[in-house]
Amino acid sequence: MRPRVILCCGLSFVCACSRAPLPAPESGQKQARLLEESNSSATEPPSQSKAPSSVQEPNPVAHLKLVSELDCDEALLHVLPEKTFLSCGQRLMVIDGDTIREDPSYERGIEPEQPVFASQIASISGRWPAAVWLGSNRSTVDAAEGRFFHFDGQRWEKAGKAGHDEPLSELLPWTNERVMALVQPALGFGARFIPLGKPAFNTPTFTPPALPHPHCRSRLRAEVQTALAPGELLVAGGQVCDVVERHGERDTVHAGIGVERFSASAPKGELMLLDGPPDAPPDAVWEVTALVSLGPTTALLAAHARIGARSVGYLARWDGTSLKPEPLPFPEGIDRLWLDGSDGFWATDLEGRLWRRHDQIWQQVAWQPPDPTDQAITRVWARDASEIWILIERPSQHKSALFHGRAP
Repeated sequence: MRPRVILCCGLSFVCACSRAPLPAPESGQKQARLLEESNSSATEPPSQSKAPSSVQEPNPVAHLKLVSELDCDEALLHVLPEKTFLSCGQRLMVIDGDTIREDPSYERGIEPEQPVFASQIASISGRWPAAVWLGSNRSTVDAAEGRFFHFDGQRWEKAGKAGHDEPLSELLPWTNERVMALVQPALGFGARFIPLGKPAFNTPTFTPPALPHPHCRSRLRAEVQTALAPGELLVAGGQVCDVVERHGERDTVHAGIGVERFSASAPKGELMLLDGPPDAPPDAVWEVTALVSLGPTTALLAAHARIGARSVGYLARWDGTSLKPEPLPFPEGIDRLWLDGSDGFWATDLEGRLWRRHDQIWQQVAWQPPDPTDQAITRVWARDASEIWILIERPSQHKSALFHGRAP
């Protein structure tokens, strides 16, 4: 998932988000096995990129129809085991068959308010309807304040809130149908978890620097996150801060890709620093754009950095204990990545093109959005191997659009 910019009273703040829901164990394990088989046949070193032979073949075509135009900068899909919601600003809708449906009963307790940019639904997590949580961000003068709600079967009830200028990044499943709210300040490094659910529990803490500093309370700034299993999370970011002392004063320094692992059995996260590709300078500024869980011991991380006039991609695989570099599946590098509901993946590259990995082969997928020059894919949801939903944003128009159809 990448940072998301939300407009608030003419200002903006940045929220990290994950776009990778926890897969069913059998599905994740199958994808992990296929990934192992595919990687075992790779012969090039991780620093090299090899385009698959399939790129020379005619591109398969996804046949999609426009379901809805949405009046918000970035609409969000919230996929729960029993129900899939679509949010657009303060509006909450549900996916019903091949359409979207509005039902006022889903908005009881979170009714839209004026002005329309006053708040925005940011995340939904849990099991519908018995144990589901919703998080929104209410605009403040400088950023936003995360607010949390629990559904009681009839309406959303208030369940807490974050600090005044502490927006919500994501609600993440934890243990015993409880969740943790990942929040962090709009600027600086200060990520933390807020516990939601009963019985009350202590949340693990992010790794702090050796020397305290108000702008570096957590070494990692969260950009993407994913649940590996109940009580197991990974959080990643393209910058890790540290504090140094110079001439008697403390200053912050930043470098590298960081991934922090959190477990219900440990009071503090385990921070891992990753080395980028050999051809990337040590001071390269990275952005981690995807982190997808395939099961308890397997996940994929994608990142990229701008180095001079070129972009450098990076792909790494979590094996349960550490992250190891992987060859890029195509020269452009992966931008966003999603599971495809069967045995593969959907992805976009740094140019915004759509790709699919099926039967261990990556292929670019052709489709025709209304205006390809002003759109970016923000989510691909594969309900199964042949049915897909694609959510796009149109930045210049401050709109989003939802498409549905058949996968090639």
